[in-house]
Amino acid sequence: MSCNCTKEFTDKMIEHVTQQLGVPAKAEYQNETLVVTKELGLVHRHFVSFKITADKPGYRKGKDMPFVIKFCPFCGEKFED
Repeated sequence: MSCNCTKEFTDKMIEHVTQQLGVPAKAEYQNETLVVTKELGLVHRHFVSFKITADKPGYRKGKDMPFVIKFCPFCGEKFED
């Protein structure tokens, strides 16, 4: 990823929460993971996760379904492959 949006957004979140709470706070961007490629390399990938619930076995308590995204959710820049 060539943009710096996740760091900038995380820094803004830290500043905002610290101000709201009145004590130093930490924030961690959690929608990033390492993925093994076909060539057995490791690459960073960003994802969004949905919790799906339905009246069907396996979904009644909710099931997390992550999706890898190819563009920055903040600025729209395409992630590096």
